[in-house]
Amino acid sequence: MYLKKLELQGFKSFANKTAMEFPVGITGIVGPNGSGKSNIIDALRWILGEGSAKNLRAEKSENLIFSGTTSKPRSSMAQVTVSFDNSSGFFPVDFNEVVISRRVAKDGISKYWINESEVRLRDLVDLFSRSRLGTKFSIINQGSSDLFITASPKERREMMEEILGLRQYQIKRKDSENKLANTRNNLDKVSALLEELLPRLRLLKRQSKKWQRHEELNQELAKIEKRYFGARIKQLSEKEAALKPSQENLEGRFDKARKELEFTKQNLKKVEEAQVNDDDGFDDQIKQQRELLDKKMEISSALAKIEAEIDLLSRVENRGVDHIKLVSVAKKLKELILKINELNFDDLKERLNAFSNDIDRALGQSEKKEIDPELLKKKGKFALEISEIDKKLYKLRDEMDKAQSSVRGFHDEFKEAFSKMEKAKELLLSLEGQQNQLTLEKERNEMHFGDLKEQLDYIGRQVSDFAPAPDGAGQEGGESPPAGGLADGELSELERLMLKMRGELASIGDIDPSLISESKEVEERYENLKKQSEDLEKAAKDLEKLIEDLKKKLHDEFEIALKKVNEEFNNYFQSMFNGGRAKLSLVKAEQVASSKEQGVSEGDPEQSDPEQANPEQSNPSTSSGQDDSSESASYGAKEDRNVGGLDISLSIPRKSIKGLEMLSGGERSLVSIAVLFALVSVSPPPFLVLDEVDAALDENNTKRFASLIHEFSEKTQFMVVTHNRATMGEADVLYGVTMGEDGTSKVISLKLDQATEIAG
Repeated sequence: MYLKKLELQGFKSFANKTAMEFPVGITGIVGPNGSGKSNIIDALRWILGEGSAKNLRAEKSENLIFSGTTSKPRSSMAQVTVSFDNSSGFFPVDFNEVVISRRVAKDGISKYWINESEVRLRDLVDLFSRSRLGTKFSIINQGSSDLFITASPKERREMMEEILGLRQYQIKRKDSENKLANTRNNLDKVSALLEELLPRLRLLKRQSKKWQRHEELNQELAKIEKRYFGARIKQLSEKEAALKPSQENLEGRFDKARKELEFTKQNLKKVEEAQVNDDDGFDDQIKQQRELLDKKMEISSALAKIEAEIDLLSRVENRGVDHIKLVSVAKKLKELILKINELNFDDLKERLNAFSNDIDRALGQSEKKEIDPELLKKKGKFALEISEIDKKLYKLRDEMDKAQSSVRGFHDEFKEAFSKMEKAKELLLSLEGQQNQLTLEKERNEMHFGDLKEQLDYIGRQVSDFAPAPDGAGQEGGESPPAGGLADGELSELERLMLKMRGELASIGDIDPSLISESKEVEERYENLKKQSEDLEKAAKDLEKLIEDLKKKLHDEFEIALKKVNEEFNNYFQSMFNGGRAKLSLVKAEQVASSKEQGVSEGDPEQSDPEQANPEQSNPSTSSGQDDSSESASYGAKEDRNVGGLDISLSIPRKSIKGLEMLSGGERSLVSIAVLFALVSVSPPPFLVLDEVDAALDENNTKRFASLIHEFSEKTQFMVVTHNRATMGEADVLYGVTMGEDGTSKVISLKLDQATEIAG
C-alpha cells in the first residue's frame, strides 16, 4: 500500500484545485517560507482524522477554508482527497484503490467519504488505526522534530502504539469502556425502573388473582347453572309433557261421565212417569205426615232452644267457643231435619238431646244462672204437644204402611234408577276433582316455570340457553342421574352452591377489565425490563472480558515490541552519538508527575546500560534507579491505568545529563530521529510525513538523516518538507510550492531521475 495522490481544493492557501502524485519512495516538498508547504502536511493530518483545529494551526474548522484575498474570493468549502493503492490488501476493504475525502463547509460541519460512500469520522479513524496510520507519530509537523522528547510519557506511549498498530486495540478498548459505562448506566436505570414497577406489579397481580378467581367462579358457576337449570327445565318440561296426555284422557272420561249422568237422569224421569197411583189418598197421607212432621220439627226446634237455654243457664261459662264443632253440629242437625220424617218421636228426642250436648260442648260452659219458670212451663207444654203429634204420626204411618205395599215395587225400581244416577254423579264429581287436581298441578308447574324464568332474568340468561339435556349430561365421570333428571337432594345442593358462589362473587365485587389489561402490560414490561437487565448484565460481563482481553493483548504485544524497539533505539542512538546508551521504560501513572522533568540517567553509562548490567534492569530517573522488572510485572498483573506511559533513559558520551531539558536542539532532534527510525524498523508504517525534521541538524547529521530515509524508503513511503540539499538529493520527486500574486499556493513538480537524464 502507498499514497498515490493528494488533491486539495479550498483548503487554507490552496484555493484552486491542486493535485499531487507521489511515487513509492521519497517525495520532497520545498519552497520558501510562507509559501504553503506546511499546509500540505496539515491537509494530510486533517484527512487522517485530526479533530482539533488548533493542531492544524486554526482557531476553528471554518478557518480551514480559503478565506479569500483582494484578487481571489473566499471559497465556500474546503476539501481534501487522498488516493491509496490497495492492491496488496493493506486496507481491510475490498477495493484495489481506496479514495478518502473530507469536506468542511462554512457551518463548520465535516463530512467524510470512502470510495464515494459517506461514513463517520469514527469509521475513518478505525480504518487508519488498523492500518497503523494516525496523526500522533505518522506526521511530524514543523517545529516538532523533538516531538518525542517534549511529549509526555503518556503521549510517547500513544505514539508508539500508533506506529505499532496497537491504537486500534486502544480505540476498541476505549469504545468498550464507554459501552460498559453506558451499559452499567442503563443497567442502573433498568434496575430503578424494575424497583419502581415491582410494587405496582404486585398490586396488579393481586387484582389479577381476584380477577382469575372471579373468572374461575364464573366458569364454575356457569357449569353448575347449566346443570341446575338444565335439570330443572328438563324436569318441568317432562312434567308438563306428562300432564298433557293425562288431561286429554281425563277430558275423554269426563265427557263420557256427563253423558252417563244425563242418561241416568232420563231413566229416572221415565221411572217417575211410570208410577202407578193405586191410592188417591196416599198423597194426602203424605201431605198430612209432612205437616205433622213440620209441626213436630217446629215444636222440637223451639223445645231444643228452650232446653239449650236452660242448659246454658245451668253450665259454667266457658269463654272459648269451638266454631268448627258448631259448624259440624249444624251440618248434622241439617241432615236430621232432612230425615225427620223417617224417625219416631223417641229417636228424635234422643237425637235432639245429643245435639244439645254437642252444642254445649262447642259453646263451652257458662256460669250457672237462675232458670226462668216460664221456660220450664214452655218446655212441658212443647213436650206434651210433641207427644200428641207422635201419636198421630204413629197412627198415620200405620195407615201408610198398608198403602205402601202396593207401591213398593215402584220404589225399588225408582231406588235403582236413583242409585245409578247418584253413582254417575259421584263419578262425575270424582273426575271433576281429578281435573281440578290436574289443573292445579299444571298451574303449579307453570308457576315454577315463572320462578325459574325470574331467576334466569336475574342472572341475564334465558330458558333457550339451557336446552333440556339428556340424562347424565354435565355429570362428572359420566354418571347417569336418576330417572327424570337430578334428584331433589342434588338440585338443592346445586342451588346451595350457586348461592354460595354468587355470594363469593359479590364479596369480590366488580373488577375493572382495564386493570387486567394494565396488569398484563406492566407484567410484560417488567419481564422485558428483566430480560433487558439480564442482557445488560451479560453484555457488561462480555465487555469486561473483552476489555481484559484487549488489555492483555496490548500488554503482550506492547511488551514484545518494546524490547525490539529498545534494541533498535539503542543502536540508532549509538550511531547518532557515536556511543552511549538509550532505553524506553514503562512508568506508572503516579510516577509521571515526579519524572516529567527528569528522564535521563546519570552515572557511568556502562552501568546504566540495561543490556550489560541486567536485562531486566532500567534506570528511568536520575535519582530513583528503580527496577524495571517490577514495573513490567505490575503492568501485566494489574490494570494498565497504573501505566502512565514511556520514559527515556539515556547517557551521552562525555556528557553528564541531569535531564532531557538539558539537551540541545540538535540533540533533541537526534534522539527523536533515533526513536522514530527504531519504531519504523520494528513496525514499518505505510508512509511517514516529516515537516522540516532536519532543520536543527548539522551537515553531518543531515547526511545521516538522509541516509536513513533512503534506507527505509524501500519499506516506507516518505513525504519530507526540507530545506537541506542532502535530504533533497534523496528525493525521487520534488514538489516546489510557491505563493502566487493572488495569494494562493501553487505546486510545481520535478522528477529528479528525469531531470538528471535531461541534464546528462
